[in-house]
Amino acid sequence: MFALTLNRRASGNALDVDRVGLLLFVLGLLFVGWERLRPEMEQESSDPRAEEVVYYREAVAEVVDESEETLKTEEEEERRLKRVYEENVDNVITALERRNYFLGYDPTESRDQFLLHKKVLKRYKIELVPYRESWSVDLFAVGHNTVKTEILDMYDIVKSLEDQGSAVAKGPVSYFCGWWGTFLTVVTEFLDMEDQVIFPWIENKADLSGTKLSKSNRTLTRRQLRDLMLEATAQESNLIYIPPSEVVVKMLEVLNELNIVLLTYFNRVKARMPQLVDKNFTEDEYRLSLLPAISNHLRSGEDWNKLAPITVRWMREDQAASWQSEFLTRREKRKFSTWVRLVKRTHWELRDCVVERRTPKTREARQILAGA
Repeated sequence: MFALTLNRRASGNALDVDRVGLLLFVLGLLFVGWERLRPEMEQESSDPRAEEVVYYREAVAEVVDESEETLKTEEEEERRLKRVYEENVDNVITALERRNYFLGYDPTESRDQFLLHKKVLKRYKIELVPYRESWSVDLFAVGHNTVKTEILDMYDIVKSLEDQGSAVAKGPVSYFCGWWGTFLTVVTEFLDMEDQVIFPWIENKADLSGTKLSKSNRTLTRRQLRDLMLEATAQESNLIYIPPSEVVVKMLEVLNELNIVLLTYFNRVKARMPQLVDKNFTEDEYRLSLLPAISNHLRSGEDWNKLAPITVRWMREDQAASWQSEFLTRREKRKFSTWVRLVKRTHWELRDCVVERRTPKTREARQILAGA
């Protein structure tokens, strides 16, 4: 038995020795293989393409992290805006219950103070361009002086509305809206004429690209004016829903922007165009080709019978006579006094109604208001 046990131990030890030897042999092979493959792997890891792949993966990871952070921020902002909206709804309801229509100011402040001191029309200094001193100045002066004269009337109308404060009635605001319709016609007719007649004539010889009066910049200015005029016109419909004083406030906000855009454009033209025109054209070219085109364009408008009297209003008597000889036909000259009376009974009458705080005296003015 003892001998058998020794034999088994001896055979077991021999087996263990064989296993250990086999293990060492395998490890040796792995070591040799690793030593052979390591240089290739190191060379592979230094491959620039591999580095680009790693960089790309890291960059993607950063973008994903940033996107997740942005999404989280947007969700927080959305929740904040929802809270603000709900608070605003509560404020509106409270204001309506208290009949406090002017939101966003100290409740102890009267509506008159709000109207007079916080929402007033900015009155920029307006100077008419000298007329009949230089043909290159007259080219734009007629239209611009006409619009400026209308803006001066607007100042008087709005001053009366501001002075009435929250006590302003629906009537004066309606008169202003009626006056506003003709004002838009005057502005639109002259600016359309400049875009379609004067500037193309100038750009045949002079390059305006890269300037504040390039075609693209003029298009942008016209788009701004169009949007602002439409916004102001739309306020009349609000008379049905909100107090007249609030309609005035909303219109003042629009008119302040409108005046800035319009007067800035006038100043740019005055500063640059006369010298440019003098440099590239002669007065004979102006009178032979451009002046008839201007006359035809203005006279083709539906409201020429209103535009002509409004145009000469700011001129001296001799200047008005000279202008009429250039722009009116014989038949139109005979009708001109009738046209002036028409404008007085419609357009200027509505201005006087607001300024003098009275109702319209003429049938034509009442008809305009009835159709508004």
